Amino acid sequence: MMSQEALGGSDGAADNHAPIHPAEVGTHSFEQEFTLNLLSSDGDRLDQIEAALEKISEGSYGSCEECGGRIPKARLEIIPDTPYCVKCASRLEG
Repeated sequence: MMSQEALGGSDGAADNHAPIHPAEVGTHSFEQEFTLNLLSSDGDRLDQIEAALEKISEGSYGSCEECGGRIPKARLEIIPDTPYCVKCASRLEG
């Protein structure tokens, strides 16, 4: 529903209520971009959660995907869907 609203009407057509006044165009564009970014980050998070649930069913939950080491329990309590230990996550982000 959010993607339909951001991209157009319920039938996917262009938004018939697009702003006419130039001052409203920027706000309209911002709202569309904001909604699409939310959808993207929610989708990524759901993918991570599904991967963690699959690991639980396989019995490999808590193992770092990068080095194969154990992810500390404290980290899993804070970020239960993390695929990496602290050391590997820091290295991959940096």
